[in-house]
Amino acid sequence: GFGKADKDDGPSKVDISESNYNEFDGYGGALFNDTPYEHDDEEADRIYEAIDERMDERRKRRREEQVLENMKKFRQERPKISDQFADLKREMANVSQEAWESIPDVGDYSLKQKQKKKADTYTPMPDSLLDSQRGQGNHSALA
Repeated sequence: GFGKADKDDGPSKVDISESNYNEFDGYGGALFNDTPYEHDDEEADRIYEAIDERMDERRKRRREEQVLENMKKFRQERPKISDQFADLKREMANVSQEAWESIPDVGDYSLKQKQKKKADTYTPMPDSLLDSQRGQGNHSALA
């Protein structure tokens, strides 16, 4: 609202010359600073605030609807894995006990892979160990 800053500094003139005008902000000073802030100004401010809140609510609702719509569209294009296998999960309820028991176990082959990698790993010996072995003349101990 205008006239909210009820400072009475005496007669003051607002500089509304071209040198105080900015293309973006307008005039540098408050044009209506010297007018009183009355009851109808308060009412108008309340009305504008209510309208702003209502518009924000509408924008928020539209934004939420847009997000839901985008999510549905995304799920249609790229469904979740659990949705892709939902029909197979339902069919598993009809699998007989014999068929279920005939499914082979996968087993854990990760330990074998680790052991293979471990065998291929070489650790270099320090020079001091090599020198001590060389000094003893025991060449078969290094192999």
